[in-house]
Amino acid sequence: MDAAQTQTLRPASDDYLLMKVALIASLAGGCRRDDLAKLQDSCYLVSIPDLKTSAHQTMAPDDHEGFTCEKFVQCIKEIVAISDEIGDGWQLQTKEGLDNAHYLSKKTSQVLEKESGAKMIVVFEYHVAYNINYGVPVLCFVAWKQDGSSLQMEEYCECNKNFSNSDILSTLTQLDHPVLCTPFLTLHPCRTREIMEPFLSRSKNPVVSWMSVISPFLNLSLDEEYIKAC
Repeated sequence: MDAAQTQTLRPASDDYLLMKVALIASLAGGCRRDDLAKLQDSCYLVSIPDLKTSAHQTMAPDDHEGFTCEKFVQCIKEIVAISDEIGDGWQLQTKEGLDNAHYLSKKTSQVLEKESGAKMIVVFEYHVAYNINYGVPVLCFVAWKQDGSSLQMEEYCECNKNFSNSDILSTLTQLDHPVLCTPFLTLHPCRTREIMEPFLSRSKNPVVSWMSVISPFLNLSLDEEYIKAC
């Protein structure tokens, strides 16, 4: 189900939505107001309380209070169970011998359009893993073009209009995968706590709630069935 077909779970005023999407902007580092408005319909805003924290406040590494690796594993297993029911493609992966051994993976293809208007088919492999240093989940991906070459970050940024050009490098960056220790394009985890804190005490599955906020930035659709688990 693509973003145009999904529905938000609760009615909300434009001001409410823009206020909440402004929280998402702290992750993207400076989206314009009209760009934020375009994200409204693709974001699942699940009972997010008003936040009074600064958008520049970040979480210190090793501050794990509130969301443990064990809770993360429980959440992603629920995601896989739902995915299996609806045929959405998320799979549970494990690398033995690590404290954060479990992660999610999903492959999907997308048509990307460059600024020139040229289009290309790209295969994305998304992963959701647990970053032990920050104590939060991370969403990362690798992508390949039809000729088998890797999609570079600059190419992706050119095709993704959800980011502001001036701040993209501070938001999307190449980091080692928390489990595989190989380079992936990653939404930096330093501000993830800001986004997750409202969900930790209210959502039955904080990973789903967090994914519903950040997935529109990466054009990753999230089926409504996942949101029902929250």
